[in-house]
Amino acid sequence: MVWLGIDDTDGPDRGCTTDLFDRLIADLSIYDPSADICDVRLVRCWPMAPERTRGNGAVACQVQTALTLDEISAWSTEWFRDQEPWPDESSPACILSENQLHPTLYWNAVRQYVNVDDVLATLKTLGAHTWAPLSKRGLVGAS
Repeated sequence: MVWLGIDDTDGPDRGCTTDLFDRLIADLSIYDPSADICDVRLVRCWPMAPERTRGNGAVACQVQTALTLDEISAWSTEWFRDQEPWPDESSPACILSENQLHPTLYWNAVRQYVNVDDVLATLKTLGAHTWAPLSKRGLVGAS
């Protein structure tokens, strides 16, 4: 089982994180037909964040699969690379974890400003895989 979260794939003029997420999980279901995508979530992050995205939403789900975290991470990294170039001002990020992340990460992201370095440090201690090719700010919502 893997938890997957993404954020900040859109820009002021184009892109939509929820649409990208829909395409991601559809393609993952083709890559691994036995995968069960469940517990899909839409998160509206704190609206006062200076780096907020256009829609200020992040998405996540649970993937029940026989694939390992490393296998899904490698596949998703390639999948995201195929989506380039990213919209101006976006900072796409993906988090993959074998365990659901602590609710504090969620509640902080919806209630207050969150320093991305703090989130990154927490994710590292949890052994989560992260992908964020530009700035790391998308990790806040993806967590």
